[in-house]
Amino acid sequence: MKTTSLLFGVEMVKAILAGTKTQTRRTHGLDWVNQNPYKFGLFNTAIKNETFHAYLRFTGPASAPDVDCKAKVAPGDVIYVKETFRLSTKDDYSCKIGTLIYRASVDRSDTGPWKPSIFMPKSSARIWLRVKEVRCERVSKISKKDVISEGTPGFELENASEEEARACYRDLWCKINGTGSWDYWCFAYTFERIEKPC
Repeated sequence: MKTTSLLFGVEMVKAILAGTKTQTRRTHGLDWVNQNPYKFGLFNTAIKNETFHAYLRFTGPASAPDVDCKAKVAPGDVIYVKETFRLSTKDDYSCKIGTLIYRASVDRSDTGPWKPSIFMPKSSARIWLRVKEVRCERVSKISKKDVISEGTPGFELENASEEEARACYRDLWCKINGTGSWDYWCFAYTFERIEKPC
C-alpha cells in the first residue's frame, strides 16, 4: 500500500465533501496510447508489485508490441486530496492568522489570493481517500451509474437516460481535458473517504 496525491478542482472537492463523488477518471500513465486512442484495445489487467497494470494491444494492420500502462494507484492505496487553499489573514472568517482556508468551503465572492492545489503540502490536506477499485476503459464508455458516482453537476441525473447522463459527463470532461479527449483511455478509480492515517 502506498500514499500519493491527486489534484481536484473546487466543484469536485465539494462533491467529495457532500458524499456524491466516489469516482475519478485520470489519463496519467496512458499518455502514449492516447496519442492514437482508436488504434488500441484493452486485453488484460493485472496487479504486480502492488501496481495496477493495463495491457493494451495495437489493433492496426502493422504488428506492434503490447503496451504496459501503469496506473498511479492500486486498490488499497491511500490518496490525499490537493485542493485550492490559502492561509488566513486577520480579516478572514474570525480565524486565527495562519489558519488554513479551503476554496471549496467558502463563499464564491472570496477572491483570495488563493494558492493553486498543486502547491498544497501533504500536511495541509484535509481529505483522505482509500482506493477500492481500478479499471481501465475509454472515457466515452462511462455508464450512467458511474456518471453519478463522478459527482457530475447538472440536471437531475437519477431521472436521465443513459445517453443524457453520458452527454452531461462529456461536457464536464471535455471542458477540463479538451474536446479531443472524449475517446481517450483512462483509469477509473473508485474510492471511499477515510480519516487521515496516523
